Amino acid sequence: MDPTTPTLPEPAPAPERPRYGLTGLEPDAGGSGRPFGTPPDHGEPAQQSFFKRRIAPIGAAILAFLAKIKSIILLLPKLKLLTTAGTMAVSVVAYATIWGFPFAVGFVVLLLVHELGHVIALRREGIRASLPMFIPFLGAVISARSLGDNAAAEARVGLAGPVLARSARPPAFRSGTPPATTSGGRWRSPDSS
Repeated sequence: MDPTTPTLPEPAPAPERPRYGLTGLEPDAGGSGRPFGTPPDHGEPAQQSFFKRRIAPIGAAILAFLAKIKSIILLLPKLKLLTTAGTMAVSVVAYATIWGFPFAVGFVVLLLVHELGHVIALRREGIRASLPMFIPFLGAVISARSLGDNAAAEARVGLAGPVLARSARPPAFRSGTPPATTSGGRWRSPDSS
């Protein structure tokens, strides 16, 4: 070399870095025979537990489903028809626990027809009324604005429920005489043998 040419000093050796363990990305320096990038074998079985393989994905799917329908669940009270149907179902279940399913369904339908009579009369008077909301063991309720000082309109609205409910009563009661007993599932009048 030419003595006038400056030379750079030799680089200092890199300090020894502590080893924290194999990451699985090191080249196969130890000659273990495993391919580059595979995790080291620590003697654990490769098979996951039953919970991780079967139960966890089902739970994740349920959570995803609930997350998707949360807006529908939050909007249910705003849908008035579903509110009426839901409170009807609760009332049927409540009445059925005491008096049986056929009576419960008939009674709740009769309450519905009665309340719809009030709703129809209110709408004929030009007042918006809500659909009925059922309250078990108390009946049903609708909400509407007051008719003010118009007593005749109040009377028409008040009578519309019972009038419509009377027209919807079962045919067995239309004769004016309620049936006394039953025989083989059919109604018998008190004067027949």
